[in-house]
Amino acid sequence: MRTARFSNGVANVDCPAFTLSDQFATVAAKPIIQHGMDTGYLMMYKKVKDRGLNEEVFIPVGTVSKDWTPVQSEPLIEEIRGRLIEAGLADEDMQPRVKLASRNIRSTTHRIDFELNKSFELPFAPRDGGHRMAPIGNMDRDVYKPRVTFWNGYTGCCGLRGGLTVMRMVCSNGLVVPVFTGQIYNLHTSTAAGIFVNKLLSLSFLTGMKEMQAFLTKAADKTVSPELLENIVPHFGKKELEEWNGYPDHSAGGVINFLSYQQTHVATIAAESKYQGWINQIVREAA
Repeated sequence: MRTARFSNGVANVDCPAFTLSDQFATVAAKPIIQHGMDTGYLMMYKKVKDRGLNEEVFIPVGTVSKDWTPVQSEPLIEEIRGRLIEAGLADEDMQPRVKLASRNIRSTTHRIDFELNKSFELPFAPRDGGHRMAPIGNMDRDVYKPRVTFWNGYTGCCGLRGGLTVMRMVCSNGLVVPVFTGQIYNLHTSTAAGIFVNKLLSLSFLTGMKEMQAFLTKAADKTVSPELLENIVPHFGKKELEEWNGYPDHSAGGVINFLSYQQTHVATIAAESKYQGWINQIVREAA
C-alpha cells in the first residue's frame, strides 16, 4: 500500500476565496471557519505533485489575513517590459528571466529580471580570466549591465518588491549588487508597482553607472579584511570552499564577483539574502 507524501493534501479546495494559476504557481485560498464563525483569516494552499499518489494535490502552506490578495506577476511583467522598451531602456527582443523557488515545495517566491540595454566597463581585463566564473571568451574588459528586478510570491511568503540591480556579464546571468543601485522597495500592490516604475523611468539612475564603475575599479585594488573573511568563508559548503580556494582573485572586487556568482548560479531564492548580506558587508568595507 502506497503512502501519500503529503498526508494532509487535498485534491481540490472547495469554495475558495480566490484561486490563481500561472507559470509561477497554482494556489488557492479558503476562509478559516471555527465553530461556525469566520476568523478573518485565509488558509493558503499550493498545488504540488504528490510523489506517493503520483497526482497533483493542494497542500496548506500558511495563513494570511482575509483582505490579503496576491499580485499576479504575468500581467505586471508585460506592463513593465513594454514600458522599459517604450522608454528606450530595453531592447524589443528582451525577455525577462525568471528564477523559481524549485527546491522549496511550500514557497511560491520567484524573481523576475528585466535586462536593460545599457552597460559600463572596467578599465582592465577580468582578474579572474580563465576561471569558469570569469566572462566567457577573450574579453579584455569586465562588462556590467543594470537591470530591473522584482520579487513576488502568491502565498504570503514574500510580498511584491522591486529594485535596480547590476549584473556582471559572465553568461546568462551574473553579478547582482542591489546596494550599488539603491533601495529595494516594498510594493505589495500592482498600483504601487506602477508608481515604482514611474519613479524608475524618471530617475537619472543611469548616470550613476560612472560611480559604480569607479567603485568596482577601486575594489579591484583593495583587499578584504581577514576578520570579515573569517565571518564568511566558514559558512561555505565543501564544494563552495573548493571553488573559493581555487579562485584567483581575492581582492574585494573578486570576492564580490565570487559571492555573486554563487548567489545567482547556485543558491536558491531563500539563500540569496545570505549572499547579499555578505556582499553588502564587503561593499561597505571597500567603499
